[in-house]
Amino acid sequence: ISVGTEIGGRLFQSDPTIDMYKLLLALRYSNEPEYLYNLYTTSYIREVIPKKELVGKSREELVKYFEAHCGISDWTEYKTEIRMQPVMYVLQKIIQTCHPWDRFAEIMDMPGKEQKLRNYYMRNLDQVFEKLVHVANTDYLTINKITDYLEIMIATKQEADERESFEELDGEERLICTTVHKAKGMEFDTVILPYNNLNITNTIDKGDV
Repeated sequence: ISVGTEIGGRLFQSDPTIDMYKLLLALRYSNEPEYLYNLYTTSYIREVIPKKELVGKSREELVKYFEAHCGISDWTEYKTEIRMQPVMYVLQKIIQTCHPWDRFAEIMDMPGKEQKLRNYYMRNLDQVFEKLVHVANTDYLTINKITDYLEIMIATKQEADERESFEELDGEERLICTTVHKAKGMEFDTVILPYNNLNITNTIDKGDV
């Protein structure tokens, strides 16, 4: 049995988070070909653009090309809506249209684990939305604020628990070594609590350490 140590959450380094961040950047900078091209590296788009077709095009031509071949239906409408309607509402519309979890399962190419991969993506995407809703409790959310928030969380590698770890998908039985805090809300058939015979009630003077 392998041993896995869980000391920090990787929600902000997970595929659902990175994909959403790239989607938001493409919506925010919809006239910048770099961000539109990045969108094609996410699970929101199934199409693959041959790089040779991009060679020699101006920035304006690249934007027109990406929009003409965009795999997200109603992309032009979404670009307008994201600035006129609640951001979370528009994001939910795009997600329900694209079903990025299906594409993610295809990309990962793990036969027999397709549904687990979809569940992993969906559950952690929901977790990202919960984080954003928590931010909204103190401020009005705009596309700029959401992208800036995610950029900071991703760049600084902030820890946040995933609802389902990607490592859990391998199906291998593991002995999980974790803290009490990390285990909150989780269930295990067997739990081993080591060192319970130690007396931790006595205070230790600083000079005795």
